[in-house]
Amino acid sequence: MSGLDLSVIGKKNPEKIYEYDSKDVILYALGIGAQISELQFIYEGAPGGLKVFPSFATIPRRVAFPKLGNISFPRLIHGEELVRIHKSFPPQGKIICFSEVTNIFDKGKA
Repeated sequence: MSGLDLSVIGKKNPEKIYEYDSKDVILYALGIGAQISELQFIYEGAPGGLKVFPSFATIPRRVAFPKLGNISFPRLIHGEELVRIHKSFPPQGKIICFSEVTNIFDKGKA
C-alpha cells in the first residue's frame, strides 16, 4: 500500500442530522430527470401529494462522509455504499446519518 492510512478502517463518525424540505425533494427529482408524467415527484399539488424518489437517500450521506485523515479526495474513488430504507420518505423531514469505513483498497495508479 502506497502511504494509505489504514488506521481509519473501522472508524465511525458521530451521527449527524440532515434536514430537507419539499424544495430539496423537487430539485432532486428534476436533477435526476423526472418528467411531467412523474408529476407526483415534482409538484406538491399532485393527486396523492408529493412523493420522494427512494434514491434521494443517497443525498444525505454527504453530511456523514467520514474524515479520512490525509487522503486526497480528488484521488478517491467512492466504490460502494449501503442504504437501508425502512419506509418511504415524507416530502420534508430529518434523517439521521452515520458512516463507517469498513475497508480501504489501493487501486494503484490511475
